[in-house]
Amino acid sequence: MNQLIYVTGPAWDAADGSMEGSIGVEAQIIAINSIFANFRDKTILEERMTSGRAMADEALGRAQASGLLGSEDIQRIKEARAKFTETSAQALASFEDFSIAT
Repeated sequence: MNQLIYVTGPAWDAADGSMEGSIGVEAQIIAINSIFANFRDKTILEERMTSGRAMADEALGRAQASGLLGSEDIQRIKEARAKFTETSAQALASFEDFSIAT
């Protein structure tokens, strides 16, 4: 019985949270790529980026709260997410400047 509780509890939260977190980040990357490809409706893409970010935040939060990830792993995830957010914002700002200039 304890094994069932473990598999459907912390193990599930860690695995599913990691998978769903990856899907959320992927949604953000696809939206950014679409902006760079000059997809015209930026509002839709910004909504996709926002929902992807929310999905990743919630899912990765579950994975971290599962108790199965070490503090170093959690720190690496947080650092990678912060770097992704910073880098993607810079790339989008640069692309916006480029779009205005051309």
